[in-house]
Amino acid sequence: MGLSAEEKRRLLKALEEDEEFRLAVAGLIGLGEVIQELRRLREDFDKWVKKTERWWRQNEKRWQTWYNTWQKFLEDYERRWKEEEERWKTWHNTWQKFQEDYEKRWQTWFETWQKFLEDYQMRWKEQADKWEDAKKRFAR
Repeated sequence: MGLSAEEKRRLLKALEEDEEFRLAVAGLIGLGEVIQELRRLREDFDKWVKKTERWWRQNEKRWQTWYNTWQKFLEDYERRWKEEEERWKTWHNTWQKFQEDYEKRWQTWFETWQKFLEDYQMRWKEQADKWEDAKKRFAR
């Protein structure tokens, strides 16, 4: 069964103007249930939003605590690194000075030893020459 154009026009006009009729039609076609379900969905969504906001606030505190802890760690790490770097520089300078002093002492000892050997060889040659002279004198 179809509606005539006039019946359709009157039906649409009644839906526009008569709120009680409109609600009755909406109830018949199930819009009331749809609206109720939409309201429940909105309530559930609002609850979810509140829980999410609370979760974010709690996590924001946790992240801020973690961030502050991490910043403190980095500051301590950098401070310790600088202290350690200073210790290494001091150690390196001390070691370098030791090596330089050791090299000087070794060089001095080596030069003294060379001089001793030269003197020793010169004296040995002098002594050998004296023995040669003595040998020649006694051989005649």
